[in-house]
Amino acid sequence: MEYLKKTLKNLGLLIIISIILLIIFPTQMSEAFNTLGAIFGPILILVLIVGALPNKKSK
Repeated sequence: MEYLKKTLKNLGLLIIISIILLIIFPTQMSEAFNTLGAIFGPILILVLIVGALPNKKSK
């Protein structure tokens, strides 16, 4: 549980930094976000689909 708390805290910090950079450098950051979305978007969709599949329990 502690790992999850620290991970969410770090993720929140990264989101805050990215919002600040988006305000300061809107054009460059929007290009970076579009590139990252094109790269990681399909991967995220696959992760969500695999995560939604039911787990097979073996005896």
